[in-house]
Amino acid sequence: MCERYQLSQRTFYGRAAREGWRRTDVEASINDGPPAWSHHHYQDAVDVIADRPEFAEIQAARDNDAFNLLFSPDAEDLRGFAFRRACEAAALYKPAETAAWLRVQRLLDHAQPVRDPRDGPYRPEDHLRASYIRAMTAPTGPEDETPS
Repeated sequence: MCERYQLSQRTFYGRAAREGWRRTDVEASINDGPPAWSHHHYQDAVDVIADRPEFAEIQAARDNDAFNLLFSPDAEDLRGFAFRRACEAAALYKPAETAAWLRVQRLLDHAQPVRDPRDGPYRPEDHLRASYIRAMTAPTGPEDETPS
């Protein structure tokens, strides 16, 4: 069929799966689909918390992590956030999401510290040091003045 209609096998099988094609020369029980135990049905976080209120603390911690990353970003916090999300994805059998979060964490391990763009090129300690040096070198009285 693929040669006849100039399709790749991947395209053919993908379309067959999407449209529910069935072979007529194969016994129907083979095409029934995967067994029921292979389907993972996960509850929504709201439903889980309604069933088990003690999990509300976990959701609050996740919300707090997201809030801190949004309003007071820190590379170390992001590294921990990425690792925790990778662990959650792994526990939920989501290998692609797990790998994506682990890549974020690995990139952060090798990244240099990033300065906040709202900060100027000098730290507060630099300004204090400059003020100290100016104060030490500034003339204080008539004895420090040079004769003309």
